[in-house]
Amino acid sequence: ADVNEKDIEYIKNDGNITIVGVKVGVTIYVMELHSKGSNLLLKTMGDEERSRYYVVSYDTKIEPNEQKILKASVRTVKEIKGIDLAGTYRVTVTLFVSPDGENYQRVHSKVIELELS
Repeated sequence: ADVNEKDIEYIKNDGNITIVGVKVGVTIYVMELHSKGSNLLLKTMGDEERSRYYVVSYDTKIEPNEQKILKASVRTVKEIKGIDLAGTYRVTVTLFVSPDGENYQRVHSKVIELELS
């Protein structure tokens, strides 16, 4: 599958097998928080505690040489339990496709750094 590198908003099936399932995995990792107190707390946390993983599934059929637009969004909150979440984040977006809706293959991944204020 070919993916638009600019913003990962469309997928084109450049193979010869129909795609019947698409999943987008999104991993959000907190690299640094702007608040000194929050950042000190963050430094005591392991990688698993600093990460959140979301999966968006699409029940869509994409025929060979067909292109489809897929969009996903993840909402954030400003703070959790009094901890300000403004900071630097690494977001990894991974595209998985399936010819049968059950067996998914990773076909593309992209890492983006975001600054939330």
